[in-house]
Amino acid sequence: MTTYEVTSYSVSLGKLNLLLSGDRVVEIVAGIRCGTGIKGGPVLDIGFIPNETPLPPNPSEPLYGSIYTTFRPLSEYVYYLDLLRNEKPIEMTIDEKAPYHHGIRTGQEKIGEGEPE
Repeated sequence: MTTYEVTSYSVSLGKLNLLLSGDRVVEIVAGIRCGTGIKGGPVLDIGFIPNETPLPPNPSEPLYGSIYTTFRPLSEYVYYLDLLRNEKPIEMTIDEKAPYHHGIRTGQEKIGEGEPE
């Protein structure tokens, strides 16, 4: 498992198709791409699936050499977006041996420090 600092993100809304491997296509309704700022470094795509649809397994191989993918229910979209907009630092976890561990989280913060002004 490897952890990287997230330095940027972008958001996609609307019905999108992700080509994962071979002919496997997963339809998502929103997506968030987290970047590290490292040229050629890892990227994490978080694809949001309609709530009533079973989550597909995360691919074990990255796309195009450095794009990792994880799937979450659409009901979690606002939580991920809130985390990226309002917290710092944010870390991205990539686990090639256990891709179900791919995700983001906050870095260490002191208790009670509040948000920077």
